[in-house]
Amino acid sequence: EALTFHLVADREAFASRASAGSFHPSYTNQVFGEDEQISGYRGLKVDVWLHSATMCAYIEVKYEEKATLGKRPDDIVKLMQVPFANTLMTDAAAFEEALSQANAAMAAVAQLPSVSKFAGPTVDGKACPSGGVTLVPRKNPMTKLILSRTEPLMMFFIDGASLVEYDERWEVLLLMEGARLAGVCTLYNYYAYPDRHRLRLSQLLVLPPFQRRGYGSKLIEAVNALAAERDALDVTVEDPTEDMQRLRDVADLKRIVSEAP
Repeated sequence: EALTFHLVADREAFASRASAGSFHPSYTNQVFGEDEQISGYRGLKVDVWLHSATMCAYIEVKYEEKATLGKRPDDIVKLMQVPFANTLMTDAAAFEEALSQANAAMAAVAQLPSVSKFAGPTVDGKACPSGGVTLVPRKNPMTKLILSRTEPLMMFFIDGASLVEYDERWEVLLLMEGARLAGVCTLYNYYAYPDRHRLRLSQLLVLPPFQRRGYGSKLIEAVNALAAERDALDVTVEDPTEDMQRLRDVADLKRIVSEAP
C-alpha cells in the first residue's frame, strides 16, 4: 500500500501534484521479493508519477523515519529502477522538462497507423472521450522507446510478467482514450513456412483507471483485425491468464457471430 502510481496530464498539474488517476499495484513480488515488503521505514510513501500519454516516469520517496540499526533499509529507488531499466527519473526538474516536451511525442504517435476507432463508453452516467487503437509497427524508431515506457507497468499488474528482449519483430498496440493512454498490447511476429507469418500476443494491460470499459476486448479485436489484414496464419497468446482467456473467448464469440450468415 505504500506504493502508488499517479497519472499526470502536464507540467502544471505535476507542479500542484494534481493526479488524473491514482492506483496501487497488483503485484510487487518481482521488485520487492516474495513477501512484497519494503523494510527499514516507518510512514513510508512511494509515489510514481506517469505522464498520462507518454508514460515517462518520476519517483518520489517520503517517510517519517528510516532505520539506522540492524538490517540496512531497502534501497527503494534502486529496486524500482530494475523494471524501469534505469529510466525512472528522480529529478523533479528533469521530469517537468520531459512533461513540457510531451506534446511533440504525442504528435508523433498521432501519425502512426490507426487500427480502429470507437466512441467513448458511458461510465457513472458520464461519457468518456472517444478513442482508438494505434499500431506502433515493427522496425519503427518509436517501438523500442514505447516498449521501454510501457513494459515496466506490466511487471506490477500482470502476474509473472517479464520484460521483453527487444528486436525488430516486436510491435505495439496503443489504446488511447482521448489524449490518455488507457491500454497497451505487445505483439511478436513469427515466420510461418513458406511465405506467411503468425502473431503472438505477448502481454496486454489496461491501466486500472480505465478498466471495466471494454478496452481489453477492443485490444483483442484490434489484434484479430491486424492478423486478418495481414493474412497471418494464426494468433497465439503467450501464457494466458484466466482473465486473458476470457477476453479472447468473448472476442472469438463476437467474431463468429458477426461472420455468421
